[in-house]
Amino acid sequence: MFMQCLFPQYALPFIRTPFFILNSAYDVYQFHHILVPPSSDPRGHWNHCRNNVTACNLSQLNILQGFRKDMLAALRVFYYYSRRGGMYINSCFTHCQSETQDTWFAVNSPRIHNKVLVCEVILSLLVSSTVLRVYYFARVSSNHIVLSESWNLNTIAQTVGDWYFSRNVSKEIDCAYPCDATSCNTI
Repeated sequence: MFMQCLFPQYALPFIRTPFFILNSAYDVYQFHHILVPPSSDPRGHWNHCRNNVTACNLSQLNILQGFRKDMLAALRVFYYYSRRGGMYINSCFTHCQSETQDTWFAVNSPRIHNKVLVCEVILSLLVSSTVLRVYYFARVSSNHIVLSESWNLNTIAQTVGDWYFSRNVSKEIDCAYPCDATSCNTI
């Protein structure tokens, strides 16, 4: 029972206030300092991967995917049973996504499910109000792209706002790396 209160699977059942979890499935700080700290890799097998995730070999990617799966497993009960909780877990290799406006509102801010904004925004008049209609590309596979319309862009700002104002359930989990096409990697 040593310090288990710090881990979400043990702490979340005792939190009664509305709670929003914002995290990356591949938190860079955890990746560099907990999963593979330099002291545990004296021969530098992880150096290239640590500096550039595209340089990771299959074994390293499998370990990173296991790291993501373990985190999501720890949050499973919260995801399914919390009626007042929200979450935004993306597939960026980053840390501290809530500190800058760019992360929340920029054109290239992180999005869930590989939604990348098309630079064109179309204003439409519906009923008697102007509504912003945004189109995005949803990548289905590496060779096939589908154009579709969305009212929920799944940005951090949109998801937190939907949760805060009770507009939506707002529990978003991104697909596993390398699906995220936004420029959110800070390695």
